[in-house]
Amino acid sequence: MSLKDQITEDMKAAMRAKDSERLGAIRLLQAAIKQREVDERITLDDAAVVAVVDKLVKQRKDSIAAYEQAARQDLADKEKAEMAVLQAYLPARMDATEIVAAIQGIAAAFEADNGRRPAAADMGKLMAAAKALEDCGVNDVAVCGLAKRLEEVWVPDDDYPIILKRQSEGMYLLQRVRDESHRFAITYHRQQRRKGALRSALDEIPGIGESYQKRLLNHFGSVKAMREASVEDFEKVKGIGHAKAEALYNALHEQ
Repeated sequence: MSLKDQITEDMKAAMRAKDSERLGAIRLLQAAIKQREVDERITLDDAAVVAVVDKLVKQRKDSIAAYEQAARQDLADKEKAEMAVLQAYLPARMDATEIVAAIQGIAAAFEADNGRRPAAADMGKLMAAAKALEDCGVNDVAVCGLAKRLEEVWVPDDDYPIILKRQSEGMYLLQRVRDESHRFAITYHRQQRRKGALRSALDEIPGIGESYQKRLLNHFGSVKAMREASVEDFEKVKGIGHAKAEALYNALHEQ
């Protein structure tokens, strides 16, 4: 059963038991989940639902502190009751001892495989990014790497990684940033390859310099579209007269 399904079942149970406080907290959670799904046009998985719960719990903690400071214990108690309901949907958090043990386990596994302790030099892509920023004189941007196998967070010049809970909001944010960076980079390189392929096909055509290539690229978008174009289609491009249009048509159909 998914976490969303469990929340729905708990809501039904609260309704049957006429537990208004628990029911109110669960409905608030469901509304927050639905709002995020609508805003981002996605269906939240368990990890994303945990991130929503974690955010609501943090909000309750802030409210409790504010109400207690204002001597409004009645309102603070209400927030505490809601927080208790919400915390039931959070995974058990690692304490300091468990975190240290996890880090030591990763380091021991690395040392067993490689005969030495892990070091920053093992973080190839991370160190390459840090070096590139340094070469550009950028020294006010924090850099970290998210390893795929165990999803541990590496920071330059640290011997051990930072361990975040898999379902934590911080981990979810880092994963989204990593995935979006990959998507952007892949899209950019595909566009560059497409432009390169088009221009290489036009380089051999007399009278078609870089400025004309840019116009043709913007107008047609691909070599395939240009090869399917007629002389009249080429003449629709600004600056392309009948003679150049025929030269383009003939050259592209000879290749």
